[in-house]
Amino acid sequence: MLVKKLLLFFIIILAICNPAMAQYADHDVSVSISYNYITSSKLYFFPNSTDPILRENHDELNGINSYSAEVKYRINQPFVIGISFEYLEKTHKTNLTLAGPSGSTNARMEEGYSVIPIEITGYYVLPFSTEKFKFYMGLGGGFYFGNHIRKIDAVELKNVSRPLAYGIHVNVGMNYMIDDYISVQTEMRFRDPQFEVESKYNNVIVELNDKFYGLPENNLPAKVNINGLMFSLGISIHIF
Repeated sequence: MLVKKLLLFFIIILAICNPAMAQYADHDVSVSISYNYITSSKLYFFPNSTDPILRENHDELNGINSYSAEVKYRINQPFVIGISFEYLEKTHKTNLTLAGPSGSTNARMEEGYSVIPIEITGYYVLPFSTEKFKFYMGLGGGFYFGNHIRKIDAVELKNVSRPLAYGIHVNVGMNYMIDDYISVQTEMRFRDPQFEVESKYNNVIVELNDKFYGLPENNLPAKVNINGLMFSLGISIHIF
């Protein structure tokens, strides 16, 4: 619902704005590198369960750091198109109960996910921009390639299947032009992508404190929902 409202707001802005505005010193191509902070995400452990309570069982993974690079090309006076590549990974320490011939134990493990978003965005440079401050809005979509991370000592999950995941996003941002070639870029982006993945352990036996414990042999489905706001700070180089 929030995405639809933001999309409507974006369309209204395009309809009422005057296309005359200050440009990026006549440069058509820019390359940016950004640090990003994502507020929240969820990792679901039983996404295919028929039990609604079990299906909603998840870990909250908040405060995610990521890094991204983007190439932008100015199509005409107010419109810019960009393609970005990002890598983010979030894990935390938790416990897993393991059983073996000599009894059971609580094993310390690392749990989380990694994902590579590839996103295409159309930008509109807002008409109240100046020679120094370039304000913009963006709308686009992306593809998301992710993995479920779980490590117990030397044993870890390996990806078995990963259906293609996609989503849409909206963003607002600003470039502060230091000179004709370099700018500082700040941005806020809203997106709500989710992806599913099936994994299995690379070994069904784990050794802890000279004792052996068994792990499931079957595939383990999981789902990740990155449902938080993303705040970015980066440097853009305007080259052509």
